[in-house]
Amino acid sequence: MHWIYQATVEGLRFYTRLPTPQNIYSSDRLNFQSIAWSLPIVGIIIGLSGASILLLSIALGLSSMIGAILAVATLIIVTGGLHEDGLADFTDGLNGKTIEHRLAIMRDSRIGAFGALALFITLLLRIAALSDLVEQSLFGALLVILVVSPLSRVAGLAPLIFLQPARQDGVAANAAAPTLQTFIYLLATMTLFGFLPALWLSHPMNAIFATLAAVMGALVIQWRAQQQLGGFTGDVLGAAQQLAEVGGLLAFSLS
Repeated sequence: MHWIYQATVEGLRFYTRLPTPQNIYSSDRLNFQSIAWSLPIVGIIIGLSGASILLLSIALGLSSMIGAILAVATLIIVTGGLHEDGLADFTDGLNGKTIEHRLAIMRDSRIGAFGALALFITLLLRIAALSDLVEQSLFGALLVILVVSPLSRVAGLAPLIFLQPARQDGVAANAAAPTLQTFIYLLATMTLFGFLPALWLSHPMNAIFATLAAVMGALVIQWRAQQQLGGFTGDVLGAAQQLAEVGGLLAFSLS
């Protein structure tokens, strides 16, 4: 079981700002072949932070909307805005005239109007969907956070699996991709896990819809990356996770 522990530590180092044991060696090359297997655990740990704040907010008498805002803010803080940054950079980059120009824009640390709008819209959708879930059932909303957090990160690996790197340098270019079989197995596992909140919310089919919506969100980003960049970058993976998360939350909130 040591490899699971090591993969989980590697996953937490990449996906979060949480402190991790220093006795686990971390190479410069991201090995998603092993990290992928830890995503259910890593995602739940990330989700627990947002779920805890949401529960505390409601217990203190705050509204569902404020609780949802605080929960999403907590998720962003714990992950260091990793995926949000990718979404903003990727959206800004789409305005370039050539592939080289788009990649250069994506490497610019400044955020443009399109990136800001993309962040604003996705944040609104995440908060609104979570607030709606709280109105339906607080416990159901807590379970949804614990499911969508790992589900979106699994689905967000789609560009890494199906595309080639858009540039030859950078961390993403040297990342070891998981196999398609691993990807499908993890999605199936998260779908089964998703039946817990779906059944609690009295909409069992939403577990399947959430997985489909998460994958479709990631595939939309993958399609645009292939079309505009000729491959994937780290920002593409971040954008894919964000649309996967939005899709998953919206699907679970269906009534």
